[in-house]
Amino acid sequence: EGFALELGLEEGAAQLAPHPAAQPGRSIVHLASIQAGLSVPPGISYASSKAALLSATRTLAIELGPLGIRVNAISPGAIATHDIRSR
Repeated sequence: EGFALELGLEEGAAQLAPHPAAQPGRSIVHLASIQAGLSVPPGISYASSKAALLSATRTLAIELGPLGIRVNAISPGAIATHDIRSR
């Protein structure tokens, strides 16, 4: 319940499914992160929220798939910024 409330996923999915825009052929794309599967401190909040988002993506895909709505996630890696390179 905590992650669902923090991410707003239940409310968003509940509003989308009966919505006229939720027609077959539509899609939902979540922006996750490669951090969802990595253990890089200090990132427990970020990594666990992205992992929860990936789980929610899979669940919504199962729930909304029969309505013809695709649900996918993009999980980019780190951008080679100065801060990242100096770690």
